[in-house]
Amino acid sequence: MRRFRFRLQSVLRLRGQFERVARGELAAAAAAVSSIEQRLEAATRGRDDCAAEANQPGAVGALARALETGLQRHRLRLEAERQRAEVQRERARLAWLGRVREQRTVAQLREQQFAAWRLAAGRAEQAEIEALAAAGRGQPDRTGAVE
Repeated sequence: MRRFRFRLQSVLRLRGQFERVARGELAAAAAAVSSIEQRLEAATRGRDDCAAEANQPGAVGALARALETGLQRHRLRLEAERQRAEVQRERARLAWLGRVREQRTVAQLREQQFAAWRLAAGRAEQAEIEALAAAGRGQPDRTGAVE
């Protein structure tokens, strides 16, 4: 029997490459969100520190209040940036899920075709064994011919 050949093997390989690229894009988007969250936490800690020092009299208190205001604005910008990054991460996640689904579909088709080929190969092998056994006994095989 001929060996198994999946005609869509190149499509399966290409879909696998697309899935790996989409996974990388998802990882990059998740890393961007994580980076922004770390910067946001640092800005929050800085703002809280400045708020604690803002009650001091004189130039130190005024500087602390000004820094607190600036850090609050920075936090608001980071919040907006984080929301955009989360939207991008969700898009990347959905794209990756689509690629996984596409690859899985072709892989399942390959498995079905391989199972059918293996079944046909088993039947052909069994028929050959039966024909050899019948020929050894001098009896006709399934086709009625005596060998």
